[in-house]
Amino acid sequence: MALQGVTRREVFRGVAAAAVAAACPYRRARAQGFLAYLAPEEPIEKTLQRLFGSRPIKDGSHLVTLDLPLIAEDGGNVAMSVVVKSPMTPQGHVKAIYVLSEKNPRPLNAKFDLTPACGRVAGSITRGLVARVRALVIHPNERVERKDGNSVERSYRFVTRVVVNYPGRDIAEFDTATSIGENPSFGFAFRVTEPGRLKVAFFDTHGARFEGAAEVKPA
Repeated sequence: MALQGVTRREVFRGVAAAAVAAACPYRRARAQGFLAYLAPEEPIEKTLQRLFGSRPIKDGSHLVTLDLPLIAEDGGNVAMSVVVKSPMTPQGHVKAIYVLSEKNPRPLNAKFDLTPACGRVAGSITRGLVARVRALVIHPNERVERKDGNSVERSYRFVTRVVVNYPGRDIAEFDTATSIGENPSFGFAFRVTEPGRLKVAFFDTHGARFEGAAEVKPA
């Protein structure tokens, strides 16, 4: 589907089940190898220390908005959004967003690495302004099973990385794990600078690559 840079936001969906092949054949490995994709099981205090060291963590409620339902139909699959106020310019932009859950055995749910090319969403889409995109992959994204308080070791299949490319360069990367639900979808913004292909690629623990693309045609 082409993204027409005119007066409305277009939706882009990379549906893996339709026309995407695995990048390399599945090679069986020890189950622990798959669990190694995950952040360690630890208290959230240790996670914060490991990620940020001695850097102070400030109250960002005036800049960061976290939106999720108070009650979800499925506690294991809860839609959420994170919005950060930023000009997203080379001089001042958000470099990374970490999503942590205090009650999870592995508090780090996901990390989103961003660049100024992600931009800030505007009302209409023309060259130099910003489009919002949603990418979806049909994937089981298996959760790690637990027994007697410990992770059950087996060859889980889940998405570990998402890469956004436009035009011919990577503009964002998302590191994900089993805290992300089945058939994950991600919304993001990017700055429309020139005609070209917007590509979103999903990579999983079995060596598969799922990719969707759309032509960007700015006005």
